[in-house]
Amino acid sequence: MTNIEFEIMDELYFPCSFGELVSKFTYEKQEIYDVVVSLLQKEFIVQLQFNSSTNDFEKQEQSDFH
Repeated sequence: MTNIEFEIMDELYFPCSFGELVSKFTYEKQEIYDVVVSLLQKEFIVQLQFNSSTNDFEKQEQSDFH
């Protein structure tokens, strides 16, 4: 595991948006995006969406890379 992968996974211990993630690092936005996509593909992390009817986060069945 690379240093940036470890740092991003450590930050994603609690849900946060991509924008929040970008603001916490000095890495380029594209590099962070590429690492997040790689971590999603490896299933090291999951993508969540907020469900307002349950007032909680739910795992997206299929990751959205946009």
